[in-house]
Amino acid sequence: MRDDHVAALRISRGDSELFQTMLAMQAAERVADQRLSDPKKRLNFIAGVAKRLQEKTQQNQSVPSPKLRNRRDERSR
Repeated sequence: MRDDHVAALRISRGDSELFQTMLAMQAAERVADQRLSDPKKRLNFIAGVAKRLQEKTQQNQSVPSPKLRNRRDERSR
């Protein structure tokens, strides 16, 4: 994890909604890094996730908790 991510997570721990948003953004970054080889597509995906999260918070909806599964786990099913 990058230093700026660690710092942001420490700051956001006092605000559960902000913390959930940070976790969701980190999950989006991991998915983009793992599954999208084109840098533009990765940025577009992350921007799209950020936009959806912003819309949810503006509508006073809770941000969903990210649930990442290991690809190996999915293959064994």
